[in-house]
Amino acid sequence: MAESILKVKGLKIGFPINIGYSYVVDDVDFEISAGNVAGLLGESGAGKTLIAEAIMGLTKSPPAKLEGEVLFKGRDILKLNDAELSKIRGKDLGMIMQDPTSALNPIFRVGAQVAEPIQLHLGKSKKAAWRMAVDIFENMVGIPSAETRVRYYPHQFSGGMKQRVVIGMGISCSPELLIADEPTCSLDVTIQAQILELIQKLASELGTSALYISNDLGVLSQMCKDVFILYAGKVVEKGDVDFVFNKPRHPYTKGLIKSVPKLGVLKLEPIPGTIPSLGEYPKGCRFHPRCPLSLDKCLTPPSPPFFQVDTGTGHAVACWRFERGFNG
Repeated sequence: MAESILKVKGLKIGFPINIGYSYVVDDVDFEISAGNVAGLLGESGAGKTLIAEAIMGLTKSPPAKLEGEVLFKGRDILKLNDAELSKIRGKDLGMIMQDPTSALNPIFRVGAQVAEPIQLHLGKSKKAAWRMAVDIFENMVGIPSAETRVRYYPHQFSGGMKQRVVIGMGISCSPELLIADEPTCSLDVTIQAQILELIQKLASELGTSALYISNDLGVLSQMCKDVFILYAGKVVEKGDVDFVFNKPRHPYTKGLIKSVPKLGVLKLEPIPGTIPSLGEYPKGCRFHPRCPLSLDKCLTPPSPPFFQVDTGTGHAVACWRFERGFNG
């Protein structure tokens, strides 16, 4: 088995409310093996982006309260200071932000923003870094007339073009671990396919590992080896993506798969209810108010631990029904 490049252990991210802290991310555990692409799947508001930002060392305490470990190549990201983080962030750790408008500085040319990490981390001259930025624009992220457009400012680009620039920034130094937070959400399908192919190419040819964050089951099934299902800040199911999607065990995972539109099926099967808001997380299993199979045990603490479904694929589910090998 390949060595893990990232280990997230007992990660908790809390924010202050009137009576203390509410943990938006609660006791999250997962690993990513070197050279593999793993997926993080869940509804909007589940805490996916918060986890990504914690891995990158972008979640600050205070105001957030951080507990647990985020081990990147054995070093705990949560314990590094800003100077230590600046040496690895952008070089060894790359991130493609979800919102390109907020990720780009409006007063700098887009080419300069892609060239900056190349100069800083790879030691290239300004001229060489700009040439590399042009190459990234033209040959990697599909921005035409790259020689001219590297000198544009963000406001001169459409939303889709900004997203391509942000992707270029994330991959500019060929990081060892790439966090891709819904990187293709504002792109047309042709460019989306190109970017997905690029991430897979980085993984296969350069050994880049990736955490691909999305709520698109189809993309994750094509991109990833492993998948982690997140609900209200807790991972509820994890394992080999084929096993999890073809034989889902957690009621939430089953609900997600049933809610995907299918050819020839006019009626969707949505999951009833909504994801809880900050400070309103239920006791016990956080999914029990929406779960059609909940037990009395699900309504009270503690939250269900992981039960192994298949040891060969690492398929595990956090559901009390599997405490004694339930197979439903």
